[in-house]
Amino acid sequence: MHNTTKTEWHAKTSNPKSKAKAVRYRGAVAAVVGTNLGPPSGNADPTSARRVLAATAAVLPLNPDQSTLWNRRRRSLQLLDLPFSLSDELKLTATCLHRNPKSYAAWHHRKWAVAAHPGSTVSGSLDAEIALTTEFLQADGRNFHCWNYRRFLAGAALGGDIDGSWPAGGAVPTMGPQLVATTDGAASAHMEGGTEGATEAPSVTGREAVVRREWEFTTACVSANFSNSSALHYRSKLLPATAVLRGGGAGARLALAEEELRDVVRPAAYTDPEDQASWWYGRFLLAEFARPDVDGSTSEYARLLREEAESVRELIEVEGDKCRWAWSGLRTALVLLAGVLPEGDAERKGAEEEAGRCLEKMATLDPSRRGRYRSIAVVAEG
Repeated sequence: MHNTTKTEWHAKTSNPKSKAKAVRYRGAVAAVVGTNLGPPSGNADPTSARRVLAATAAVLPLNPDQSTLWNRRRRSLQLLDLPFSLSDELKLTATCLHRNPKSYAAWHHRKWAVAAHPGSTVSGSLDAEIALTTEFLQADGRNFHCWNYRRFLAGAALGGDIDGSWPAGGAVPTMGPQLVATTDGAASAHMEGGTEGATEAPSVTGREAVVRREWEFTTACVSANFSNSSALHYRSKLLPATAVLRGGGAGARLALAEEELRDVVRPAAYTDPEDQASWWYGRFLLAEFARPDVDGSTSEYARLLREEAESVRELIEVEGDKCRWAWSGLRTALVLLAGVLPEGDAERKGAEEEAGRCLEKMATLDPSRRGRYRSIAVVAEG
């Protein structure tokens, strides 16, 4: 186990009390798995289903990572053909998550239970769920399971499908699905009162409040630790919705990217140039988020790339040419700049040549990946 020596683990498992507990645990698991719940499409046995629910409620807090037990619990809840208590499932999963905050199975079950009660996600329980994620993220800011669940909650609060997608002002969501739909298209066959009319779309003001709250939360997380790649990833997913609040369009995206580079990326890069989280976020801002459409204007985008390249050059000078990530960031800005300048332009030729020198410097600073840099150079020249 983590942070446990073999000697310590052997002593623990050899203890008679531990052995007795293990025997009882294995017996309880076997009882759950061995309970016949009937064929999937046949008549359910309510007594067996209730027995499985009681047993899993007792066993899962001991080991929340038993996916089989969670599967049996969900099937039992469905077989009873009654709206189950969301409160009971939230309490059970909360107990399990306090034992193991990174339990895949427990987080998935919590998500499944909330998805089966869509009306509750726009009522008071949403605030309680958000508060729970805040508690876990304060304990471990890189718990990506918790970040994923918070994203799911925010997607539901924004009034989209209850799968965590972001309806950011268009038909294409900016965040992908969080739950795989069943064959009939619903997250669960036992939603309280059905799916129709269960959740009303929030007002524009309500949607703005959700986006602003999440943006401010990620701002606080990144301010506390600029190396928090999970917070930066979530922030990258908030960017399109935040740009919509600021008017939308290429201009809003460009202004927001410039703000993020100035307030988030550059301070982090100057504080710890070897930390890769800020460099990856900066790369996303330049290469994905701020990049204009095919038919869009490139003049302001080129200006942003020139400013970023100059900023990184200054950092390289301060660091004495020794930071590989800085050279990589400079090359990113130069390659993107060359891509928007016309063929035969002197500035474009200069950017391409400087980008090539960046690769040579990276190969010198990072000899174990020299072959990779050479391959990139060959592709760039071709």
